[in-house]
Amino acid sequence: MRGAGVQGHRGSWIIRACSAWLVLAWLWPCVAHAEDAPPDAALAGFDHSSWTLERGAPADIWDMFQGRDRALWLGTGSGLYRFDGQRFMRTAPPPGQAFPSNNLTVLKDDGAGGVWAGTYDAGVFHLHGQTLQRYGPEQGLPPGIAFSMARDGQGRWWVANGDSLRWFDGQRWRAPQAGQGFAAGEAYWVLCDAGGVLWVATADRLLYLPRAGQRFLDAGVPLTRYATLAQAPDGTVWVADRRRGLWPVADRAGLLPEDARQRRALPQLRLQRFAFQRDGSLWGSVLGGGGIVRLRWERTGALPRIERFDVGQGLPSTYASPVLEDLEGDVWVGTNLGLSRFRRHLIHRLAWPGRDAPDTLMTLPGQQVRAYGETGTVWPLDRARLAALGQGQRPMPAQDAAAVWRWQGGRIVRSPHPATVAAAPSDAGPGEVSALIQSAQAVWVCATAGGVLRNAGSGWVRETRLPDRRCSTLQVDARGALLVGYPDGGVAVLADDAQGAATVSQAGVGPITGLYRDQALTLVAGEEGLALADATGGYARVRGLREDLLLGISGIVRQGEGDLWLYGIRGLVRVSPDDLRRSAATGLPLDRARAFDAIDGLPGVALQANAVPTLALGQDGLLWMASNQGLAWLDVNAIARNRVAPQVRLGEVVSGQGRQPLIDGLVLPKRTRELELDYSAASLARPDRVRYRVRLEGVDAHWREMGELAQVRYANLQPGRYRFEVMAANEDGVWSVPVQAGFAIRPAWTQTGLFRVAMLVLLALAIAAVIVLRSRALAARWRARLEERHGERERIARDLHDTLLQGMQGLVLRLHAANQRLPPTEPVRHEVEHALELAESTLREGRERVVGLRGEDTRIELGARLAAVGKRLADGPAPSLRLLIEGQPRALPTCVAEEAFLIGREALTNALRHAEAKAIEVEIGYGREALHLRVRDDGLGMPADAQARSAHFGLRGMRERASRIGGTLQVWSAPRMGTEIALSVPAARAYAVARTRWWQRLRRASQEDA
Repeated sequence: MRGAGVQGHRGSWIIRACSAWLVLAWLWPCVAHAEDAPPDAALAGFDHSSWTLERGAPADIWDMFQGRDRALWLGTGSGLYRFDGQRFMRTAPPPGQAFPSNNLTVLKDDGAGGVWAGTYDAGVFHLHGQTLQRYGPEQGLPPGIAFSMARDGQGRWWVANGDSLRWFDGQRWRAPQAGQGFAAGEAYWVLCDAGGVLWVATADRLLYLPRAGQRFLDAGVPLTRYATLAQAPDGTVWVADRRRGLWPVADRAGLLPEDARQRRALPQLRLQRFAFQRDGSLWGSVLGGGGIVRLRWERTGALPRIERFDVGQGLPSTYASPVLEDLEGDVWVGTNLGLSRFRRHLIHRLAWPGRDAPDTLMTLPGQQVRAYGETGTVWPLDRARLAALGQGQRPMPAQDAAAVWRWQGGRIVRSPHPATVAAAPSDAGPGEVSALIQSAQAVWVCATAGGVLRNAGSGWVRETRLPDRRCSTLQVDARGALLVGYPDGGVAVLADDAQGAATVSQAGVGPITGLYRDQALTLVAGEEGLALADATGGYARVRGLREDLLLGISGIVRQGEGDLWLYGIRGLVRVSPDDLRRSAATGLPLDRARAFDAIDGLPGVALQANAVPTLALGQDGLLWMASNQGLAWLDVNAIARNRVAPQVRLGEVVSGQGRQPLIDGLVLPKRTRELELDYSAASLARPDRVRYRVRLEGVDAHWREMGELAQVRYANLQPGRYRFEVMAANEDGVWSVPVQAGFAIRPAWTQTGLFRVAMLVLLALAIAAVIVLRSRALAARWRARLEERHGERERIARDLHDTLLQGMQGLVLRLHAANQRLPPTEPVRHEVEHALELAESTLREGRERVVGLRGEDTRIELGARLAAVGKRLADGPAPSLRLLIEGQPRALPTCVAEEAFLIGREALTNALRHAEAKAIEVEIGYGREALHLRVRDDGLGMPADAQARSAHFGLRGMRERASRIGGTLQVWSAPRMGTEIALSVPAARAYAVARTRWWQRLRRASQEDA
């Protein structure tokens, strides 16, 4: 690897690279393998994942750290990269600037979200956001390869630059003063330990600067060039030297004596870079291309167990360099051909010596776990047996007398005394079985031929309370109730003391594969999913984080009163009862379920169509699984919940105008209707299990569950301001704090409020214009009809005048002439004169009717018209006529003026002709709410029966006229008390059209038109 032992050279990059490789070929001897390395030293307890060049990883990874954003930052030979667990993203310098070099040899977190980077012979630089600061000879930093950087206890940054050691004062890089005890000149590694002591590896010795000290001290440890340093969790500082190997130099108490160093030294182990894991194990990259090693000290003072991992086991390259443990406990190794991750297995496959490996589990009363294989030997499974196996001891069969029933070789056999209690298939026995379960009282089996049989020690008895058909799985709860699952998806529950036949209910999860029941809940698993029994006796489906997560579960156990464990064809799942109930009640996916798979060490998948459950939990906290690859175990008490929430990072917004970063305050162009918003979350442990929730304020009323989808699309967006929020959860359901960004969509001129107001105004004007035009059309039509009616009335009046009235007038004249020829003393003359008076009266009334048919001028005020009528109708001594006007006279519509006048005239005529009144009063009120017309007299009045006859005195006609104009007519009268007739018309109908609202005018015009 370049840069491990090369002095700074001037000249072309090719010359420097060739020189580096030549020096490396001379300096990097092959590693001498430790003699105590085990035969199988391939890190069997870890899952290995790698990202090679084909998967987008950069080459030549020289240094790395985990930033505040939870992502890995990689310093490589081709630039600065960020890795969030799924994608490698190259970091570019700020616009208009450039890094001094893309060949980065040192990378450090500045603790404030920025990056310090050292280059291959081009100085160092500091990047924070969009601010880039470059440091070279002009800033006091001599040329050379940056091997290491560290910040001391006083906050000062130091850089080991090969030929020099420098510290940063905030502006320039300065060399230690002559009186500070640093005269070596060369420096290849710097380390600040947990106590604030600064350690410096020079070309030939180890120096250290105490915290708040002013002078470097010699540790008395000889070194060669390119030595590296690291500190263990117990505070011990270790050095890896290319010639002398690996050894400790100091602990928390101070420098170690020479004999103590020698006792713990590993002189044959030559490491280039190394780091300690939190459990105290050491990980290092082997010098000269030997892959990586892991050292684990099982006890103090003993030699470590050394495990190796190289290209043959899957490492991207045999040349490895930086080693890092992240916040979640995973170990990362950078190579010159990609990146590797090592994750400790939580689930361990049972390593069994010999051929008699057990593959079937049984749980006995008291949570005693047993296992057996093809030979039928029953083995106890507990921590003691695991410890014995780990020490290479042969396992011992079960020695107790606990009965274990098993199906073996076509027979149901009971151990440990199969010879004395063996049940052979027969007419009385079960024959072939598909499921078997035992409790403290009995053993039950599902006979392949059909039905459930029970053996409580006195032989097989068919369970007649259950259907006589084949079942697929059996389970017994803590109260002794038997649960039976059937291939058609049916489930039956049979209490031990039940009298009648059990009822079979459909769970809706396909053929039943697993059952569980306790006092709090009942679970039914099938080939198509998982269901939870509800209070009504039905079943509600439970949704997994993935659609296939809960398929084919064949083992269900509960950890005390806490979580449940489910084992199926997609792995092992831990879930809380509350989470199950919530999912069943709402239909939402499980929120805090934890899945375990091959990355966690799970071998194969759960056995299917097994006669007994595939999951067993021992009282010692070991959870046992029966897979198609053998038995495996998990210590449920040793699982640490990952409390490191993913760090969400907003990506880009994609619209019709292209891609742009999603930053707070972003303004999108006009007519943006659809958006696609990208986001990501750095979770190095299980990036494939990161789940997201998003919410767009202004669109989403609640958080939207996105699952593993890292983008969301919105359509039909309107101009305005929006705020986009994202939060993410890790594999243990720990949610991050929401990350948000506000953006706005600029409105087009047709989407502005002013445009909307203008459109509303235009619409109102259009509606008003339509109303006006319609009103004018209706008014013109009404006038035409009124003129037609008036013309018809004039024709009738003319005809009556020219025929009937003229004829009667001639007849009256002839009778008058004849009467003049009669002697004055003739008795008949008096009768003729009386008849002539009646005829002339009738003639006058006829003329009045004709005048009425011709109509009056409606432009004359109503009161004046009625007064004229009163004068015209008066004959002889006329009663006094008084006209009262209240309010300002107002113009009346033609129809209202005409009908009101006719009603008033009819009332006046009745008062003058029939009432024998001495005084008549006409009152007209132009009120705000209504038009009032009252005609009252002091005449004879009308009896009650006369008022009841609606045809009397023209009352029916007056009422009809009043109704036609939307008014009401009231009559008050009593014998010898006079009469009052009152007309009331609402203002909306009584006054001119200009005084009414447009919808009232339109409605009235429509009614009149009808």
